[in-house]
Amino acid sequence: SGGQQVKGRTITIGLSDDSEIALGQQILSVVEERLPGLRIIFRQTHSGVVQDMLMGQKIDIAISAGGLSSQLITRIRLGRGNYLCVADADNPIPQTAQDYAQRPHLLVSSGGYIGIVDEGLNSVGLTRTVKASTSHFAAVPFLLIGSKLITTVPTHAARAMEKITTLRIFPCPVPMPSYELELGMRVGSKHDSTLQVVKSLLLESIKQHFFLQ
Repeated sequence: SGGQQVKGRTITIGLSDDSEIALGQQILSVVEERLPGLRIIFRQTHSGVVQDMLMGQKIDIAISAGGLSSQLITRIRLGRGNYLCVADADNPIPQTAQDYAQRPHLLVSSGGYIGIVDEGLNSVGLTRTVKASTSHFAAVPFLLIGSKLITTVPTHAARAMEKITTLRIFPCPVPMPSYELELGMRVGSKHDSTLQVVKSLLLESIKQHFFLQ
């Protein structure tokens, strides 16, 4: 059985934590069903390091918004992602771009200084005040519930947060650029049948949970 073949085997999936929030539980449950005995490791990555992590065999498969250009990596285009805003249920939803810009913002960014929202606001001649910044999407509910902060995150992360918390989501009142999402694997791993099954389970789960265009 599939379970016997993979007993003791570990597959490492590289992804950002917004993807892990949206996808993690679903992946674990389908892997348990299809490949019992397989252990999954989720490892934090981002476009700046994802290629090195794949090539250095620190991860076996990656979901990434860019950063995969080597000829030694097979890439599958997943679609375009976009953004939603998230706020505490008691925090009034900003109705205009001005109102949105004037609210205290929580920035979720690995760099911690400027984000995609600033680009969107600049395009309509506005700037915002970032009151706080975190590098972890998983921290967002803990920072937002009971506060006046608002944040803007990828749609899949926003919907996952809405599902398990009291936070509410709403469309961004300023134009946001979309981003391209890809799945990457080393070319040499095409003969690894277990990894190929994991890839197909990932693709299926992304289709259901990522709301891509």
